[in-house]
Amino acid sequence: VAACATGKRDAIISVIHGLAAGEERALLTVAVARTWGTFDPEGAVEWIKTAVPAGEVQDGMIDAVFSAFVRKDPVQAAEWASQQTDERRRTNYVAAAVAEWAALDSASAETWVNEQPEGGYLDGATYAIAAHFIERRLLQQAFAWTRRIMRNEARAALLGNLGRIWNTER
Repeated sequence: VAACATGKRDAIISVIHGLAAGEERALLTVAVARTWGTFDPEGAVEWIKTAVPAGEVQDGMIDAVFSAFVRKDPVQAAEWASQQTDERRRTNYVAAAVAEWAALDSASAETWVNEQPEGGYLDGATYAIAAHFIERRLLQQAFAWTRRIMRNEARAALLGNLGRIWNTER
């Protein structure tokens, strides 16, 4: 699997294609996709789309690629996620990347979200930043970000959390 990063990916893919369908092939496919995804998520996703039939398994593998990528480089993962055409995936991936990024550098994550064009997909990112500040008990910043969330149920959930915290810390 480590050979994905050293240019031997084609040889590994050839081995995978030579295996009979089954658990061993599935496990190796997932391992290669995750490793490949940490440095080339687009390439890994394109390969998954050709190697794995569309459906729940393929979706799970694409999610695994993104998960590996976001842990390695949340900044690039946020950029990549914001370009996704599937709205559900775009929203979830941007939120996950921003959550990871905010834990490392909340100021630059905030700046990135503020610089994005308006869109519903940013609700998850805004929620992630608000939750980051709630977790750190930075309630004024959390409230400012919570107010920006467009979906009422998400905004209400965070406002409820903020209210409970303010009530117990007074």
